[in-house]
Amino acid sequence: MPPSNRALMYRFDPPNNVCSSEKVKEEAISMDHISTLPHALLVEILSRLTLKEAARTSILSGTWVDLWKFVPNLDFDVPKVRQCIWENYWNSGDMEPVLFGRRRYIEWVNRVLTHYQGRKVNNFHVCFNIHNESNANGDIDRWLDFAISKRVQKLKLDFERYGDASWDASGCYIFSERCFKHMKTSEGLSDIRFLQSLCLAFVDVSDEILEHFLCNCPLLEKLAVQHSHGLVRFKVAAGLSSPLPLKHLEVAHCKNLKEIEIDAPNLTYFKLDGRFPDGINLRMENISSLTGLDLYNMIDPGPVFLPRAKFARLETLTFMFDARKAKFPRSIEELTSLKQLTVYVLGSDRNEIRGLLPVINACPSLYQLSVRMDTDEEKDSSCRIWGGSEMEEMHRESIKVVEVSGFAGSAATHTGRWFLDYALRNFVTLEKLILDSRTCTSTGRIFKAPRVQAEVAVECIQMLKSRLPSTVELVIPVS
Repeated sequence: MPPSNRALMYRFDPPNNVCSSEKVKEEAISMDHISTLPHALLVEILSRLTLKEAARTSILSGTWVDLWKFVPNLDFDVPKVRQCIWENYWNSGDMEPVLFGRRRYIEWVNRVLTHYQGRKVNNFHVCFNIHNESNANGDIDRWLDFAISKRVQKLKLDFERYGDASWDASGCYIFSERCFKHMKTSEGLSDIRFLQSLCLAFVDVSDEILEHFLCNCPLLEKLAVQHSHGLVRFKVAAGLSSPLPLKHLEVAHCKNLKEIEIDAPNLTYFKLDGRFPDGINLRMENISSLTGLDLYNMIDPGPVFLPRAKFARLETLTFMFDARKAKFPRSIEELTSLKQLTVYVLGSDRNEIRGLLPVINACPSLYQLSVRMDTDEEKDSSCRIWGGSEMEEMHRESIKVVEVSGFAGSAATHTGRWFLDYALRNFVTLEKLILDSRTCTSTGRIFKAPRVQAEVAVECIQMLKSRLPSTVELVIPVS
């Protein structure tokens, strides 16, 4: 099937070794003295470029023809191409450019790997939606074999669905049994021991496979798993002879996950994101190095605040809070090192939401408080944060920055009347107040408020300005 005109925009190929531009020829001559540098240094220079840019240097002279084939960073991510393809699809509904783009992407990766001559790969990154493409799983198996055989240090496989990670992951690439068996051989074990970072998105892996990586990759510092239906009980346990080097752990949108057990003394950041209809058993022990903790879509963040000396070094904390379901323990041990607290409010009641006050009070060093609200009028026409005069007063000198996103519609009306009055009364050294009418999601996406709701926010801000002390800077992000 001949490609459409739009599909012709999607170019993945390295350039032909034919120089038809006089300007490029002149530049090549002027740069010829660079060609005298050692081969290893030239490859190091090219490794600072994108893969496509490195391939383009092959037209400069005979010295440069094959240099790109030794570049140790094979990053096959082409975000502009992906965006162009899906924007065309969303606007027109035409699948032809999508199918063409998938085939061209697979051909591009296969062609580069066929010509590659380097002995090792530092970074191998593929990112494209190639689901349902004929024999795509076989191609991915070969890519994985290639990366592991080259003793890859940073491996990222991201087979996103329709350019949006929120889509269902059914039909995603399944980590093949053949690949797993190879990794368990003496040769495979020798190759994966150089792995320092492993990121898998829309790759279906089992508990056993992840445990294999954790047990046999002594240099592994980062592990991220997203949209894996095969993950059920995930265990990160300290090694018998030496502690795990793992410092960064992310687990997101693994809907069949039932249990997570973490015992990692070197872990500094942990993120758990996803809805768990049947609940999830989260156990964290021996995490004395943890400084960052993000719990998205968690119905009940209460276990984080149990009186255990686990989080002595925690500096940043983010969690979602559903005032209708979540319950905090009465006794909350102080998070003495916490500097930044971000709370996503999923529909609120001014009496129940008061449960957050003890959390704030348990953070004596808190510098920035961010409240992210849902401004959907249809869901909750009385969305508000804390109540009024009956609120317990809590004078705090550490809080310098207060940020409120979703400051629009009725959320703005009630927040302006209650929460901000409370903040101005109690956060006595406040320096900056940020009011954003846009809604910020846990995935980082930002949505503008409807016009009517945004207009309400403007009115509330005008009223607030006259009451703000001169020492407080008001910041209103541009929508």
